Amino acid sequence: MLTADPASPPSAADKRPGLAGEWFFISTQRNSRRGLYPPEYIELRVTEEAGLVRGRYYARYRVMDQAISPAVAFQFQGRVGPDGGSVPWSGTGGARGEVTLRLLASGSLEVTWVANELGRDLALISGTATLVRRIE
Repeated sequence: MLTADPASPPSAADKRPGLAGEWFFISTQRNSRRGLYPPEYIELRVTEEAGLVRGRYYARYRVMDQAISPAVAFQFQGRVGPDGGSVPWSGTGGARGEVTLRLLASGSLEVTWVANELGRDLALISGTATLVRRIE
């Protein structure tokens, strides 16, 4: 019978932090794209257990030329792989869509969301950003 040696260091796969944690947007010139509404603030909280992720996304975007809400808030839940995946989300006013979470080699998290069903209020229909993990 093989057993793990408690003195041996964990493998690289064991050290992988996964998707769970608190993630935040840090604004840089590099991550603003022309023609899109840039985020001012993004907060993402993710829990993960056996491939099932649950999360809450809250963001505020710079919207100056439209009479729509700059706030985006939704919750999601679903199964993903170790590096991420796509899961359905539901938000305020009955909005629904899909969010894709992708761990990058840098340790950052790329988040892309799109609304497939709009809610009662006028709102943004998609967004993408790279987030960094809060270090405790």
